[in-house]
Amino acid sequence: MISVLLGRRAAALDSLEQHNRRLEEAEGKKRAAEERLREAQERERLARDELAKAEAALRDAGERYAGDVATWTEQVVELAMEAEAAAFLRSRPIDEMRGLAEAHAENVRQTLAVRRGQLDAAIRDREEDLVRARDERRRIAEEKHPPPPSPAWRPPRAGDRPGAPLYQLCDFVIGDSAVQARLEAALEASGLLDAWVAPDGVLLERRTFDVWVSPRPGNGGRTLNDVLAPTETAGVSRAAIEAALGSIELLEPLEEPAGEFWVATDGAWRMGPLQGAWSKDAAAYIGATAQERERARRLQELDETIERLERKRADLEAELASITARASAAAVELGQFPILKNVQEARARVEAILSTHSGHSVSALRRRRPCRSP
Repeated sequence: MISVLLGRRAAALDSLEQHNRRLEEAEGKKRAAEERLREAQERERLARDELAKAEAALRDAGERYAGDVATWTEQVVELAMEAEAAAFLRSRPIDEMRGLAEAHAENVRQTLAVRRGQLDAAIRDREEDLVRARDERRRIAEEKHPPPPSPAWRPPRAGDRPGAPLYQLCDFVIGDSAVQARLEAALEASGLLDAWVAPDGVLLERRTFDVWVSPRPGNGGRTLNDVLAPTETAGVSRAAIEAALGSIELLEPLEEPAGEFWVATDGAWRMGPLQGAWSKDAAAYIGATAQERERARRLQELDETIERLERKRADLEAELASITARASAAAVELGQFPILKNVQEARARVEAILSTHSGHSVSALRRRRPCRSP
């Protein structure tokens, strides 16, 4: 009986010992679980703090970036925006801001490029106009009005001699070029064309080796004054020129002369006992003074045209240089647009934290405390 009781006591003690061991094991597991919970809670706290700091840094970076963009819109010159457009850009998410600025810069670039093309074309047009005007001026400046051939016996005329040859003192008032050619031929053959006319009809000294016109009264009929108009030059008065022209009778072909000093419209002529006839294809000398005056007028007109074209070209080139400088300045201003580096780095830090601590606790934390990241 006693042995049975002892056996039961030993079994009970053994069972109690086993129970105590299980209690100790359970207590150890509880302490381990509590430790793990504390560690998990600490990790969650650290993760929450780290995430909060990272998101705060991201918000700060976003706010600084938005402020930098606002400052940029206020400081640019070539890329200056209308107030409404600038406000719209500042109101957009920061990831869209640079794209909007680049689109605006491209519009400015295209506008400047169009104007640059217009200026290039305008400058080319002015260059072509200048080439034509300079060529025309060169052609007119190089035009020659050679005098009639001098007789072999006559020495060169002194450059300071008062007066001028008859062909320089008149111009045709008739438009028939064939008649002009025949009249000039008659005057040239008779020696009158290049004969000297002194101012106010004063005669040259008798020993002067030359031929000159000594005016004499006409016969009352038609004279060279009917086909030639005086051109005052070299100090020779209109009256002296009219007196010289009025000394020569003008005849039609086969018309009977009233005196012995005449020329006819068919090229015939008579100067006292000398008589003859000649013809040529075109008049080449009469009207030289008028032609020279017209040439001088045309040269002055062309000089003014060239000066005006050069000024216009210079203005266009200055504007083109300004447009080119503005395009370069616009490119520089776009290059000064704020960059997202700080925001991107802050965003990457947040994403790294979320990737590292991707458990339920962090996700629950973000759901409980939403954060609006830039």
